[in-house]
Amino acid sequence: MTARQHTVVATILAILGLYVMRLTSVEIQPSPEGLIAIDASAVVQHGIAHVHSAPLVPWASALGIFAFGHAPLAMRWFAILSGLVVCCTTYLLARRIVTFNSAVLAMVLVGTSLPLITFGRQATSEMPFLAFALLALWASTRFPSSTTFRDTLLSMVLYAGGLAGALLCSPVPAMIVAVFGLVMVKVSKRRGLALTALAIGLVSAVPWLLLLPYDVARDFALMDNGFARRGPLSILLMVAEASPLLVASLFWLVLALLKRGHRPDSSEHVTWILAGWLILGLLVQIVDPYRSALTILYVVPPSAILALFAVESIKKMQRPGVLLGLYGAVIIASMWFVLSSVLHVTLSRYHLVLGMLGVVGLSTFAFISMRSTKRRMTAAIYLYTPVLYGAVGLAIVASLLVVLRGNPTAIAGGRAVAAALDEDTLAVRSFVYLYHDGSSADALNGQLDWYSRGWMTGGRDRYRYVPVEMPKQLIDEPLVEALRGASWIVYYHPSIATVEQVRVRTILGSQYSMHVESPMYTLYRNR
Repeated sequence: MTARQHTVVATILAILGLYVMRLTSVEIQPSPEGLIAIDASAVVQHGIAHVHSAPLVPWASALGIFAFGHAPLAMRWFAILSGLVVCCTTYLLARRIVTFNSAVLAMVLVGTSLPLITFGRQATSEMPFLAFALLALWASTRFPSSTTFRDTLLSMVLYAGGLAGALLCSPVPAMIVAVFGLVMVKVSKRRGLALTALAIGLVSAVPWLLLLPYDVARDFALMDNGFARRGPLSILLMVAEASPLLVASLFWLVLALLKRGHRPDSSEHVTWILAGWLILGLLVQIVDPYRSALTILYVVPPSAILALFAVESIKKMQRPGVLLGLYGAVIIASMWFVLSSVLHVTLSRYHLVLGMLGVVGLSTFAFISMRSTKRRMTAAIYLYTPVLYGAVGLAIVASLLVVLRGNPTAIAGGRAVAAALDEDTLAVRSFVYLYHDGSSADALNGQLDWYSRGWMTGGRDRYRYVPVEMPKQLIDEPLVEALRGASWIVYYHPSIATVEQVRVRTILGSQYSMHVESPMYTLYRNR
């Protein structure tokens, strides 16, 4: 292998090592991972037709259960494989529009972004969808330039497989993958073969979606994961929270919209497709009520590639003022990234206003001091490496912290509760599940069901539970009092204030002891 190939392989292996490190230390999450686990367990017990969400990830997880047993690796192996494909295809696509160093940097940027390092190590449909979508896009870009029958056939197979896989992971977002095929048909001279690849992909996936009891509402329930709702314009902050260098792509989009000179040539199909993917993804995120760190994952790969493209294109144009403006945007995003994604500081509106005033002041000072063209050129040259590689370095450090210390938003405690129930309820075989109406996935706690081996979904004969729902963020005292007499009460309270949890403890009184206590769960035992 050449030196460059060694660099690419080493980078991919380093990212892969980051993803598999402490993979099983994080518990199976209640949603969406736990709900997918419920479907996978149903497939293992009853066959491939017993799925109620997009089927490919439950099928892969069921295969993992057959291979690895009832373990977290069984659920997450497909996500790790998908992450490997995402990194490889990001590099291959980036290599078509940027230099080698920038392509490797784009791969690192994607692999270490917080949405991917968090949800790319869980069983979700988003990571496999990204893998299939990027694979289909790369195949559609290489199809027109294929000169041999072997290359053409390979491109057709890869695109058809990518389209089918994307449809079986997330049917609604997969429409953009079909658009890739239409672009392939338009720019290729062999339109018949391109249409054949598109048709094969559709025929391979659509019948499964029609024949299986696929519930679109279930897919939206998977996205309703209980994260705090944020306003439409918060999408800009969410991009910065994913990885600070990604804001360079937003900076370039604004430039391209305002000035024709920053737009790519009409023959640069890859750049235009990535820009369309990013713009469409951002618009959908703005109107999507389920926007969160999970859904922002859809726009990370195109944003990463375009961020490096923006830096290179502005640098080639020798516009030091514009390049300094991009540096400023990345520096501000890095500051926000450190506060929100590394230190997890909650900022009030007062602090945000002060911060904005500070940014305006520094920007004004920089503008006045950099009025000289020579100074701007010198600053643009000297700041290139520290700003770009500093932003990437911050993302790498943050991803390491997530792996080593865990994600602060992760739900934990279901494993300990399930172990206690298995050990101490051999005679009773029932419990009350008390929860708040926080999200549509709380009613059926996938984490607790996984670690109790199907207790809540009928996977264990003569084991039952009684779900009891309380209003969101409120304690229904008469309802809690009515639970007295139950042998076991599992109280699930991931976003409930401590004072409210104490109220439940007080209402149950001395009749119950806390058998298991964690920030997310409390298991009460009748004395």
